[in-house]
Amino acid sequence: MQPANPTGSGPKGPMPLTDDEASFIRRAPFLFIMSTSPDAAPDTSPRGGAPGFVEIEGDCLLLPDRLGNNRLDTLSNITLEPAVVLVFLCPQEQQVLQVWGQAVSRHDPALLQRFAHRDRPPRSVMQVRVTRARLLQSDAFARSGFWDVAGLAETPALPSLGQILADQVGGMTSDEADAFVSNSYKNRLY
Repeated sequence: MQPANPTGSGPKGPMPLTDDEASFIRRAPFLFIMSTSPDAAPDTSPRGGAPGFVEIEGDCLLLPDRLGNNRLDTLSNITLEPAVVLVFLCPQEQQVLQVWGQAVSRHDPALLQRFAHRDRPPRSVMQVRVTRARLLQSDAFARSGFWDVAGLAETPALPSLGQILADQVGGMTSDEADAFVSNSYKNRLY
C-alpha cells in the first residue's frame, strides 16, 4: 500500500492517487460532485454508472456527462470556478473517497467516442486534475444503517418520481408521470 497523500499538491504539482484510492474509484458505481461559482449557490450532483465509469489517466479523472444527466449546473459552474470535490461511494463499504481537483469540460470527438455506451457518446467528458485525495472511514454509514436493506421495510415509502412530477408540473396523472419516468430510464440514461 502506498502512503496516503494528506497534503495534495507539492512542489512538483498534483500528486497521483494511491493504489488504494485508485482501486476505490475503479470499484465505485456512484459519486457526488460538488461545484460552485461566484454567482451561484454550491451545487451537489449525483453521478453513476457501472464500476469503472470514471477512468483514471495519469493525475486526472475522466467522468462522462451522460444524456440522462439533463442538468448543466456543474458544467456551468466549472467554466467560472474549476475547483470541484468528488465523493465516491461503493456499496456495503463503510468508507468514502474524497477527491479535490480542478475540472474542465472536454469535447474532443475521439474522447467522446471512447466513452460511448450503446453507440451513444456522452455530451462531454469532465477532466478533473487531482490535487488531493483522502480515503476515510465514515461511521455515519453504521450509525444510519445506510446499507441495511432489511431496515428499509420499516421506513415509510417516499413518493415516486412520477408522483413528484405530477404534483409539481401538473397536466398528467401520477401513473402517466411514472410511465414517462420509466421510459426515460430505459431509453435516455445513456
